[in-house]
Amino acid sequence: MEKYSAEDLDPTKILDKVPDDWLLKTEEYDLVSFLSSIFTAQMTREENSKIAKNLVNMEYLNAEKEKNDLQSAYLVIREDDNCMVCKQKLGHKKIRIFPHGMAFHMRCAKDPQECPITKQHFGTDPSLGVGNYTN
Repeated sequence: MEKYSAEDLDPTKILDKVPDDWLLKTEEYDLVSFLSSIFTAQMTREENSKIAKNLVNMEYLNAEKEKNDLQSAYLVIREDDNCMVCKQKLGHKKIRIFPHGMAFHMRCAKDPQECPITKQHFGTDPSLGVGNYTN
């Protein structure tokens, strides 16, 4: 067993092969320390694998959040864009932009927490991004 590294050995298979009449520790060998090192190596590999998997998952979620933040951060209003409520040009007037990306004249979107078209309610949490803007 000494010629194999702890990473190459399966502790449960080794325990099955150890004869019942063996001493656990002699002057020549220390079976308890050897088995302990194998269990530690195996547990460390499993823990590191779980940690790596969770880090990859976190990185993916962070990338998705960043992508969503970037997509929702920009709203280009062209001169020919119309308010979906009154059908007039948005132009250089006061507008209200909702978190789902729709923009209306402030007079057309009277409730700053509810989209006048979809009736989606955004609450009063300022982090949701309901904004009043003047162009």
